[in-house]
Amino acid sequence: MKSTVDCLAVVRWVLPIVVGLFVATAYAGPAIMSPAPVFDFGEMDNSQKVLHDFVLKNVGDEPLEISNVKTSCGCTVAKLENKTLEPGEETKISATLNLKGKQGNQSKKITVFSNDPEAPSFYLEFKG
Repeated sequence: MKSTVDCLAVVRWVLPIVVGLFVATAYAGPAIMSPAPVFDFGEMDNSQKVLHDFVLKNVGDEPLEISNVKTSCGCTVAKLENKTLEPGEETKISATLNLKGKQGNQSKKITVFSNDPEAPSFYLEFKG
C-alpha cells in the first residue's frame, strides 16, 4: 500500500513539471498562425472583386521570416505588409480575388512560405 501512495505522490509532483515543459516548448522557434485562414465571401456577381485582409501572427518564441507569398492563379493578388514578425507580432496580407468570368464555386489559395519548421508552407484561402 505504501508503494502505491509513494508512486501517486511522485506522479502528482512530476506530472505538472512534464506538462509545463511540453507547453513551454510547444511553440519553440518561429510559429505562423492565422485566426481566420479561410475567407468565405459567399455569393457574388462574377464581375466583382473580392477584397480581404488576412492576418498572420507569430505565436512562437523566435522571429518569423516570411520569404515568399504565392497565389494559386493570376486572378488572385496578395501583398504582404511585413516580412519579419517578432514573437507575438501580427501582420496582414491584403488580397484581391478577381471574379471576372468565373462561374460556380471558387476556391483560391495563397501560400505563405516562412521559416516555421512545423509549417514552412502555410495556406490561406478565398472560397465562395
